[in-house]
Amino acid sequence: MSFTLEKKRHEFLQNQKEKRKQAFDEKRDLVHFFGEEGPELMECDAPNRRRSRKKVPFGYKLMGSEWFTEVPDDFQENWIIKLCPEGIRYLVVANKGITTCYYRNGRISFKFKSKLPGGNNEYAHKFTVLDCIYNKTTNTLFVYDVLAWNSVSLLHAEAHMRFFWIKSKFEENPEMCEINSQKNFNFVVMDYLPAECSIVQDKLFMPFIVNDTKVPFDGILFYHREGHYVFGRSPLVGWLKTFMIPEILHIDVDSSHLCSKPEDYQSIQQYLASKKKRKEEIPDSVDMEEILEMESIDCDNV
Repeated sequence: MSFTLEKKRHEFLQNQKEKRKQAFDEKRDLVHFFGEEGPELMECDAPNRRRSRKKVPFGYKLMGSEWFTEVPDDFQENWIIKLCPEGIRYLVVANKGITTCYYRNGRISFKFKSKLPGGNNEYAHKFTVLDCIYNKTTNTLFVYDVLAWNSVSLLHAEAHMRFFWIKSKFEENPEMCEINSQKNFNFVVMDYLPAECSIVQDKLFMPFIVNDTKVPFDGILFYHREGHYVFGRSPLVGWLKTFMIPEILHIDVDSSHLCSKPEDYQSIQQYLASKKKRKEEIPDSVDMEEILEMESIDCDNV
């Protein structure tokens, strides 16, 4: 692995450890979500993407990833893997008796009642914040991460602990998975896997079935087990499209995962250079926010 990338990850880890030592008391930590009096106080500036700045509640709170262009030396020891079905990334917030799905930029997509703490009238005074991917075909919200649960912040918890926590909570309370039985609308917690190439290969040869429907995988997320949840991009989270897996992990995948490979694809470096060039060519009149919020999960969104 390149020295620069390794150093970047090491410095990021050290920095988060220092922040945890100083860290905020829990009340200050939770203000990141709801302010002292409610969500209207946790607004943040939206990045200036060729239009005037504005303030949006819950905007840009999702953790981003970087392209996983090299396998780190401590891959098997310190990394965790999650497979990602195709879908749209949402910040899911349960509070004041309602559950709301927010696009990455903070715009509301839709609302519903849920059995999450804070998502119904019985526990309206509580709140829960999840990182999810919504697959429209199966009407499923796939749960990937947890930022807060039952009014307890998990921002400073390590990734392996957060994943164990959210999996345990849904296993202890399976009724929370059901959102609307008539519409077959559910939460599904995505399992986390050890970073072992043989396990990844087996999973990518097995069909992923949800609600009697085969769901295509879009890619794989790689988490450093000690990484905290941060607002913005983290070098401790990596992302690969499924058609890139053979190149980087040197394993075989089912041919269905290669269908989305561009015809001119040569390597991940060539793909990223081409992607960067296309973005630079987008005219100023194009509203990037409208594009990003409707895109399927991608490195810029994850």
